[in-house]
Amino acid sequence: MKNLIFSISLMIVVIGLYAQSESNPRIKISDVMIQGGFQNYNRFNLDIADFNLLAPGNSYLVNNFSDYSRSMGMHDQGGMFSVTIGLSFLDAEKQTYKANPILRVGIYNARTSPASIYYSRQQSYAYDTLTSSATGQQYFIDSIACSSYDMNYNSEHLGLTLSAQFSTDPERRVSLFAGVGMVAAFSFNSHTTISNSEYSILSSDDVVYNEYPQISGDWNFSAEGYSNKTSSMISAGIPLGIDFRIAKANPFWSQIHLVYEIKPSVCSVTIPELKSYTSTGITSTMGLRVAW
Repeated sequence: MKNLIFSISLMIVVIGLYAQSESNPRIKISDVMIQGGFQNYNRFNLDIADFNLLAPGNSYLVNNFSDYSRSMGMHDQGGMFSVTIGLSFLDAEKQTYKANPILRVGIYNARTSPASIYYSRQQSYAYDTLTSSATGQQYFIDSIACSSYDMNYNSEHLGLTLSAQFSTDPERRVSLFAGVGMVAAFSFNSHTTISNSEYSILSSDDVVYNEYPQISGDWNFSAEGYSNKTSSMISAGIPLGIDFRIAKANPFWSQIHLVYEIKPSVCSVTIPELKSYTSTGITSTMGLRVAW
């Protein structure tokens, strides 16, 4: 994956340098930008029936979870990465290139975990009674059996990103920009993981005697994984950001820009085993832009 991104990035740079050799083409590559950050979307509301379709035949899903407490992650926080080029257009007189709009096109990659369910249960049993030899006071020790099931659907998406951006004066040291954009991508390495943890702790008057059962060995963990079909994703959003030119006079550093961007978005994901889900969220990225 890293080799693919590096190859595409190198190709974009080469194309950009080659495009500058032509005499006033109608469209020219004006910059290359690399962005990385996080996207935070609301998670899908799945249930046991859905995970039975994502993980058919899983031995854990046949359990009766009526006496378990259920929780769901509210947000899917995943990393994202993109490499884009900026395209500028000749004005009507075909003399100079317009500052607005700039069309951005490139590749997009993100890891997501859009759906999860967590079931947990604790059951207390009388374990032992301790009597103080000094005071004769009795202490009742309980054994608490803890059981949990964690169900997660994960995927990684690779696709194309396209946006039209308008900015304030790009010749200034600091400029602001806004626009509209979309992403279309397909998943690879989509998979579902169902895991189970079983352990016991000893407790008396809220004092836990074996607080870390994972270390003491009183902990059993097992997991089963399932490969899923390729899903598709399309999103639309409004990129908003600030562009900071590192220098204004220096010929080299004046081409280097630092960019911070947030993008409120609506996203639709189609999971072949289930259906299409729509979610809203926001993406936050830092970027490095080289303009010429």
